[in-house]
Amino acid sequence: MFLTSGGVDTVNPYDVDPRPYLEHIPTASGASAGAGVRHDDFFAPKPAGPAALVRVGMEAAAFFRQHLST
Repeated sequence: MFLTSGGVDTVNPYDVDPRPYLEHIPTASGASAGAGVRHDDFFAPKPAGPAALVRVGMEAAAFFRQHLST
């Protein structure tokens, strides 16, 4: 499990959603998408953190390559 959170996400705030998973699932890992990243930045026409979209996409691809490659 890999979790990504945005610093200004009011839908799934870090302390409420990602943090408990990271603390209680030994194999879970995660990263911040950025301090100014909102929940809707991944489908908003004008994201607050456009560089975060690229970085999170690269992190997701790396995760899937590592865990799903044969």
